[in-house]
Amino acid sequence: PGPLAASLRLTVRRMPSDAPLTGVGGFTCASLVSKGRATLETSFAVDDEGILDLVLTCRGLSDVEAGSIAQWTLEFEQYRMLALIALPIARRVGSVVRDTEIMLAGLESSKSGRVMPIQSSV
Repeated sequence: PGPLAASLRLTVRRMPSDAPLTGVGGFTCASLVSKGRATLETSFAVDDEGILDLVLTCRGLSDVEAGSIAQWTLEFEQYRMLALIALPIARRVGSVVRDTEIMLAGLESSKSGRVMPIQSSV
């Protein structure tokens, strides 16, 4: 981790509205978006420069629609990368948080006069 969370390259391909919607190929994941008028492709793998490639192929979308999908795609991918960065930390502290919640529940129940067994995940 550092000042750069995600490095993305989004290529937007425009096609006429009557052209068949074909993907670029060579990617491991492709999704139809915007009611089947666009395809979004990626491999979820960074290249040698650390850049993740995404290809948005649009058929008959206005500039505003294509821009909206492009913006959503970049934002979504940035959030996905941030979540992946945080995942190891969340796994490490998960058991501590769980034990703390159990302890707090026990303290709360003892305040109210109810007895609640305290369990540890260890």
